[in-house]
Amino acid sequence: VTVSVLYWRSAMSEAALSMDEVAADGERAETTALTRNIEHLDQLRWMQAIALSAMVRTTLQHPLNVAAARKRVHRDYVPLRTVLAEGYSAGGTRALYRGLGVCIAGNVIGECLYLGALEHTRHRLPFESTVVRDALGGAAGDAASLVVCTPFAVVCNRQMTAGYGMASKNVYESVPRTVARLARSEQGALRSLYAGFAASLYVLPASGVWWGSYGVFKEGLYAAAGGPLLAIAESSSKQSLLSATDNPAINGCAGVLAALATATVTNPFNVVRTRMQVGTGDAAVAGESSALLRRSKIARVCADLVRNEGYGAFLKGLRVNAAVAAFDGLLFSSVYELTKWVSDRTL
Repeated sequence: VTVSVLYWRSAMSEAALSMDEVAADGERAETTALTRNIEHLDQLRWMQAIALSAMVRTTLQHPLNVAAARKRVHRDYVPLRTVLAEGYSAGGTRALYRGLGVCIAGNVIGECLYLGALEHTRHRLPFESTVVRDALGGAAGDAASLVVCTPFAVVCNRQMTAGYGMASKNVYESVPRTVARLARSEQGALRSLYAGFAASLYVLPASGVWWGSYGVFKEGLYAAAGGPLLAIAESSSKQSLLSATDNPAINGCAGVLAALATATVTNPFNVVRTRMQVGTGDAAVAGESSALLRRSKIARVCADLVRNEGYGAFLKGLRVNAAVAAFDGLLFSSVYELTKWVSDRTL
């Protein structure tokens, strides 16, 4: 963490010096959604924009995240409509927003770390291929946020799934009480709060896949937009968002395509991770033995899934996850590019 902070500070200083040199020369760099990088950004304004967008997106999609988490802890197939209806009948709209507070906190912190590490890493990598830089930058960003945000995810999953499926004996509690219960568990505070961390590490390449494919889709869509989009740009102001260089529709479409591909790849890991996290510290979750819960290793959880539910269990919640991913991909990519655009000091 210390090395990352020092690295970030050094990069910020170099970026400031670089922009000062541009200003001193009286030159203005031409930036687009394809070329804009960390050197062009007012980083404080950018972090503020990221935090705000994370709060809004998390709030909008939280009911779907709650439903997806609850589907993953059911042995049998349960339709999305049934999950949402049960949640609403049990506690109204408030029940569908369980864990929202800790989810917002984790996502705000995580996205600031994630995108900061992503932009600095891919800007400094020596590779000529933008796909390679995007992929490695995405994996680096995911790793940075994962270390800090896993405890938030564990607490959030416990709150979202308490009283449902395999977590039926878990009781919904406030964040402090949930953390205290995890700390008193047989596995201890550290292992309990980082339950599923190993499974999350296997998803790191998927983050690289998302960013690599996002870059490819974005370049392809901008190249294919052609004449009609250029005609619109010519009749608009230079800073119009509906342009051939900074188009939210193109950014959003690229984000959706990348998100759908990545959601399909990562769904099995999400199932395993959720099972590990909601079962942490409880000696008697419905249908599970004490020995299984104490060990909670990836191989054992996978074997239990195959033995009791078949290989199809790894696809549980896929349609919901794909819907969430598509929605988040649309919002994230559009807002991500917008936050960079509004923070661009060259415009």
